Amino acid sequence: MNQLKSLADIKRRLVIGAEVTLFKHDWYPDGILVGVPRVVEQAQSNGVKFEGGSWSFYPKAREVKFEGGLKYSWPLDDKGARMYYEITKEVE
Repeated sequence: MNQLKSLADIKRRLVIGAEVTLFKHDWYPDGILVGVPRVVEQAQSNGVKFEGGSWSFYPKAREVKFEGGLKYSWPLDDKGARMYYEITKEVE
């Protein structure tokens, strides 16, 4: 089974054409992007751009938590709120 263990693992998998799904958001549990697959359009060392133009920037490696398999999360603020993602389609 594929298992994410580091920010470098995430970066290796989030390439053009990969798909990521936000499965939980602590601020907006019923937000418009929760449960919607998003395709990576551009990948850079500091983050990824999704189709439609929005960006997700990488946090510091120590801020990433691994939720098992291809699931991970990172902080929204310094009070513990997080965004939870899953890589739902990998590109070979």
